[in-house]
Amino acid sequence: MRNRFVAKGSMTVFLAVLLLAVSGCTSNRNVSSQTSTQVESTETESQYVPQEKAIITPIEPNEEFSVSDSTGMLKVKEEDDYSVTVILEFNYQLYGVEKSCWAVTSSYLIERGDDAYIFLTCHYENSYGRTYLYKVEDGQLEAADALNMIFFEPFTNVDQLNMATTVNSIGTYEGHKTYRIENDKFVTDDEVYIFNTIGDESKSSLTVIKDLPAKIAGKETTLTPGTVIHPYGQDEDTFFFETDDGRMGQFQYEHIGQDKIDTYGYEYGIGGHSANDYFEMVPYSG
Repeated sequence: MRNRFVAKGSMTVFLAVLLLAVSGCTSNRNVSSQTSTQVESTETESQYVPQEKAIITPIEPNEEFSVSDSTGMLKVKEEDDYSVTVILEFNYQLYGVEKSCWAVTSSYLIERGDDAYIFLTCHYENSYGRTYLYKVEDGQLEAADALNMIFFEPFTNVDQLNMATTVNSIGTYEGHKTYRIENDKFVTDDEVYIFNTIGDESKSSLTVIKDLPAKIAGKETTLTPGTVIHPYGQDEDTFFFETDDGRMGQFQYEHIGQDKIDTYGYEYGIGGHSANDYFEMVPYSG
């Protein structure tokens, strides 16, 4: 059987290969540092004040770890070539995490002030994965929070967690947001998913085949047939892009009705029409 316990040093490469294969993206560049100030959004300024520095310790699968006066073990058992079972044992109590996932790709003990947490990411084969947060409380574990997203290494700051998932709109992309741990929860101020292809020489592109109303650098315009744009990010109803000369633009997209689903089976469109009516070769995947 293949080794399903991913060493910390190889996690970034492991995740990048799997994620790029699903999303069709062309870069594994960490883009969570790209801020929403580069796109027109309605995000409000965060009032969060960074807390004291945390101690972050890797947890190795099937090896004992300790915190305060307690001991635990992350038990990862191979079921077959395609799945593992994940169980947390803490002070001789068992906490089921995953009955079947592709691999455990991140696992850490976090200690900050009087709080201690166990953080781990389980990757699924056919969808991205799930990241869990358990809090150590009175010698027991409490399930504090979970996200249907994958954590991207490295883990150096609990206030700067680069999380990614598959997002669909005008194509399929690897969308990133930055999270932090606050009040025992995963919290983000980001409304925009940033794609991981910006700034790369091989960044993805869309070619317009029908007049499309848009904004570029804050001004109303029309994208005419033959125009090439580069996907940048998206929120719930706005698609952000970059032009060849580096200007930022945007246009509105929507969830269209079942009767107008395009041939790929996706329900996203523009003005009630399929995205494929406006662009040549929309890069859907999955």
